[in-house]
Amino acid sequence: MGKDAGTAALVPEQKLSKTAEKNAAAEAKAKRARTYDADEHLMSPSEVAARYGTQVDLQSPAHSAGLTAAQVEAQRAQHGFNRLTPPKELPEIVKFLKQFINPLMLLLLVAGVLCFMAYGLQASGQQAVAGPSACLLGWG
Repeated sequence: MGKDAGTAALVPEQKLSKTAEKNAAAEAKAKRARTYDADEHLMSPSEVAARYGTQVDLQSPAHSAGLTAAQVEAQRAQHGFNRLTPPKELPEIVKFLKQFINPLMLLLLVAGVLCFMAYGLQASGQQAVAGPSACLLGWG
C-alpha cells in the first residue's frame, strides 16, 4: 500500500510539469505570433545605427564597419536568427481531395459511375437497360 501512495504522489507532480511545459510552449507560440512593429523606415540612418549600436559612414556606406562578431552574437541571442517562417502547407492528399469539391467534377464522377454500371449490366446480358444513355436519364 505504501508503494501505491508513493506513485500517487508522483502523478500530480508529473501533471504539473506537463501543464507547465504546455503553458511555456503556448506562451512561446503567442510571443512569436505577436505583430512586429517596424518603424526603422521612418528613422534616419543615424537613428537606426544608434538603435542597433553600430556606426554608419553616411558619406560612404560601403566603408562602414557594421556590427562586430560579438554584437552579432548578442543580437542573435536576443532576437534569434534572421529567418522567415515558411507558411503552413496543406498535405498533398488534402490538395487532391479538394479538387472533388467542384460541383461539375461531382457531376462528371456520378455520370462516369452510372456509365460503368450501365456497361456492366449490358455486358452481363440483362436487357433491362437500353444503353448507357438510358441509365443516365433514369429510364433503367
